Amino acid sequence: MKTPQIPKRTIQSRYSLSLTALSLALVSLGGCGGGSSGGGGSGGGITIDTLPPTLQSPSSSLAIDNDKKTLSVKLSENISPSSLVKDRISVFKDGSDTPLSIDSVSSSGNIITITLANPISSAGKYYVKFEKWAFSDISGNRNEPLTTELDTITGEGGGNENNPPSETPSIALVGGGSLTNDNTPSISVSGGVEGYTVNIYEGGSK
Repeated sequence: MKTPQIPKRTIQSRYSLSLTALSLALVSLGGCGGGSSGGGGSGGGITIDTLPPTLQSPSSSLAIDNDKKTLSVKLSENISPSSLVKDRISVFKDGSDTPLSIDSVSSSGNIITITLANPISSAGKYYVKFEKWAFSDISGNRNEPLTTELDTITGEGGGNENNPPSETPSIALVGGGSLTNDNTPSISVSGGVEGYTVNIYEGGSK
């Protein structure tokens, strides 16, 4: 005896919704509803964010504090602090393939803060590189690869192009009263910045 075949039932939802996100960052959907009179209401809205975060402005996205250890990168939208992956974030000096050591990364709002393990001590241009999925925005959209534009740093004790070092020269006594008959003595001076000129004067005159 054959087992009777039970016809399949096709269940269709009463409502259907189809969204296509092309170049739109935000899509707002108006709610619908009705009051006791049966009329339509404005209802609430749903905001859908579909685009990955990017640099707010490549030309001004990177800033460096006076301590030469703290770098700040501005993004196009707020970042989820728990999404940060330090191993996918690197800081390089222009012309070098060796990344600088990073102590920690954090975020607040749309700013990612990178703290280096050591202050930058040599002058040059530096940039920050974010690999894919190094962070995500608060909607969960993960980033695509990003690289900040180069920022010039004069070295420890100096500043960057937005915070130039002081133009006031430093004057110090060299030798401490010691005597030598060497016509070409070696003189060591600490605290200078790479690229600065050191002048030596006789008898304290200048």
